Amino acid sequence: MKKVVILSALVATFAFSAEVQWGHGTIDLKGGFLGLDKTISDDVDTYSLVENHKNIFSSNWFYSYDITLIDSKKIKQMQKNYNIGASKANSFISKLGIKNSYITIPELEYRISGADVGFALGYDILHNSESDYLGVGIYTGVSAPYIKSKKSVSRTVNANLAMANYFKDSKTEFLTYKIGVGVYAQKSLNDMVSIYGNSAYAYQRANITNDYIKADFDVDGSYFEVGAGLKFHVIKADAGILSPRLYGTVGWKYRKWNVDDVALNISGISALKTPKSDMEFSTNTFTVGIGYSF
Repeated sequence: MKKVVILSALVATFAFSAEVQWGHGTIDLKGGFLGLDKTISDDVDTYSLVENHKNIFSSNWFYSYDITLIDSKKIKQMQKNYNIGASKANSFISKLGIKNSYITIPELEYRISGADVGFALGYDILHNSESDYLGVGIYTGVSAPYIKSKKSVSRTVNANLAMANYFKDSKTEFLTYKIGVGVYAQKSLNDMVSIYGNSAYAYQRANITNDYIKADFDVDGSYFEVGAGLKFHVIKADAGILSPRLYGTVGWKYRKWNVDDVALNISGISALKTPKSDMEFSTNTFTVGIGYSF
């Protein structure tokens, strides 16, 4: 229900202001999964519908929203990081009386996709114009990323050991609800160019599911974002209540999701123990966009 209310409120704002934004950069993933004790990275693309700051009529009250789709390339976790787990699996197999058989933990691939939605309602403590302000607000939203995992290499010594039964493709889904505070600012450099920046920090509650390993649990965590850039005013006019503006942006955006005490053993081998650890993933992108407001 909360997700529906937030999305409905965002849709209602599109007629007044919106910016279409594309970003490209890197995505980092660490922790949570079996053996993932080091940060792994690859490229990521983001596609966003954004309004960094829009005053409500002529008041100092404002709203802000950001709807972003995330799509990463495959992030590979090298096999050497699983040596300890492989050793435990070999010991377990030996206890079963299976001779000359061992498991080599395969190289794994992760791909992160999904959506992130943020909305803020706040008040400008300083407001000179649409291009000169400093505001603070209540930030809330939902995130729905998912991580697809698959093995890219597998080896067995004995055909009787069916490695095909282990490390099957799986999908770990997250649904997080977040609430916190945000800070939003913009300063005009001249009539055509402004510099802007914003940040938000929020507590988040995440539900994590993975059907393959029958995982379904809730954890606490945090969310942080910060961004900055230049805004170029192509059309800028003041006409009373309606002030049409057409603009372009170039900028930078960093997002980080952190959830506490996660242990996901996607091997399918119960002998492999995965200690709980903080799990985090983040995106660091450069962005370009075009938008309008009235």
